[in-house]
Amino acid sequence: RRQGSVNDSVDSPATFRKPGKTSKIDPHVNFENLQHTSKWFPNAYKAPEEAEETPEELAKRKRSEFWTRTRWTFAMFIGFLGIIASGQIYAMALVVVIKVGMFKEILNLKRDREKDKRIPWFRVLNWYFFAVTIYFIYGRLLF
Repeated sequence: RRQGSVNDSVDSPATFRKPGKTSKIDPHVNFENLQHTSKWFPNAYKAPEEAEETPEELAKRKRSEFWTRTRWTFAMFIGFLGIIASGQIYAMALVVVIKVGMFKEILNLKRDREKDKRIPWFRVLNWYFFAVTIYFIYGRLLF
């Protein structure tokens, strides 16, 4: 056997040995590092659980999730209509809040902690340019 061939592999559960054949994937190895990557959804990358639910428990859980989602849907829709009915300033504030949240998430997606350490005030500069942009879009209309 040649050294460095495609079939040489490390003995890990997620390694593919030959094309067409897959090895067993260990969910704890694959999902362990992903659990801490999402600030807003820490449970999004949990390993699949092995426990089985009875049909009654499954129906009860689904019913509970349905009502929770329904309540929050109506709460957000009524809140949105309330903000729209309040006037232009509140609608503009809603748009700015949504833009700030989106900008924050985009920065977190591309964040490189080592680069942040090498370049001083790197994160502050991102937010500064964002604030200047928001000022020139909305601030000039208000002031």
